[in-house]
Amino acid sequence: MFQKESNLSLDWNNQKIRFTFVIINYNSFDYTNKCLNSIKLFCRNHNYEIIVIDNASMDDSASKLAAKFTDVIFIKNKENYGFARACNQGIDRASGEFIIFLNNDFEFTTDIFDRIIDKFQRYENLGLLGFQLLNPDGTVQKTDFKFPTIPRRILQLTIVPFMRKHSSAKLPSLNAKDRIVDYIKGALMIIPAKLLNQLQLRFDENYFMYHEEMDLAFQLRKQGKICILDTTPAGIHHGQHAEDVHNERVFLWRNQNYLFFLKKNYGKLKLLILIVFNLIVFSLKLFLFFPNRSLRHTYLTVIIMNLKAL
Repeated sequence: MFQKESNLSLDWNNQKIRFTFVIINYNSFDYTNKCLNSIKLFCRNHNYEIIVIDNASMDDSASKLAAKFTDVIFIKNKENYGFARACNQGIDRASGEFIIFLNNDFEFTTDIFDRIIDKFQRYENLGLLGFQLLNPDGTVQKTDFKFPTIPRRILQLTIVPFMRKHSSAKLPSLNAKDRIVDYIKGALMIIPAKLLNQLQLRFDENYFMYHEEMDLAFQLRKQGKICILDTTPAGIHHGQHAEDVHNERVFLWRNQNYLFFLKKNYGKLKLLILIVFNLIVFSLKLFLFFPNRSLRHTYLTVIIMNLKAL
């Protein structure tokens, strides 16, 4: 099933640009600088282009990067449009056969680019490809995840330490290196440009930040495409931004986008079930567990957010 020639009808020999790297910058010269240098070091045997979308940085990172990397295509937004919309700007500007979406705090530590070509030639229904990410200390970073379900979300909200350590190793394996997963972390994602255009698929711009990669993988799954994680380490991802209640901004964005994902993809009934559960859980946390002032504000904001979603 998985070893047939790809049906994308891609021209593997005549494409002028093999890879388009799409990177979003926001006030981060150091990370983006390392990311760009790693591309130049490890992708030098392939034709590629780099597109950096600057989401209205308030520092001088955009001008410094443009001055240093004169061969990079820079798109400078006047406003911070969010990660999803910036990625779509990169897609619309891309000329490469494969689009590689990178977080700017990712840096390659090895050449994986022949493996990318091999994977899309090998698996006919491959829609989205990722590689194992590493933490800065060299340990393995969780890279693949499962699509939301109501029971899984209940566990995430009540037994968070257990869920963070939960492994998806039981998902189907194609061989020793390749595993079919629901979706992968957006720090490193590869998709053929032709597939995006054939399916008229883009990131949903209702996601300002977080869960946009989950939604994209879900849309691909509905089209019969699979997501594969090659467990070969590709590089270091410096940031994780997990759903941590002590990081209020990230926690609220993730919860808001989680509600939107369910409303969009699962319907009103499942959304209502999750909202009721959220209201119960966060009300209990707010009134029974005596959180500090910061957590009280977070819990109250989540409660209001869920009430508005009704």
